[in-house]
Amino acid sequence: YKPFTSYAGPWFEAALTGAVSQFEDSALRDGGRVSTEFATGSALTDRLALRLGYRYTLQRAWREAVFDGDQHRVYLNADARVAEMTWYGTVGWQHGDVVSVSGDGAL
Repeated sequence: YKPFTSYAGPWFEAALTGAVSQFEDSALRDGGRVSTEFATGSALTDRLALRLGYRYTLQRAWREAVFDGDQHRVYLNADARVAEMTWYGTVGWQHGDVVSVSGDGAL
């Protein structure tokens, strides 16, 4: 949502995403993930844009708690046009669990 029509006016974003995973060879990893994200940003000039955001992710396995987890992430993105190139950078802080599963064998 961008409440102002000016080029450098701020914009606001909210998102809710989810995914379900079901594996052929490991029912222990079956489960789901839900994320919510809020961000704001602005084009400061025609060559520099910034974005500040927060994301919370909740992951739950259907059978075993070993694959459960939750994360909080705060980040700052910058897009800068320098000469003939655009540079993208992100710095962030993350707190919580890191749970990983391979996509191999997913239905």
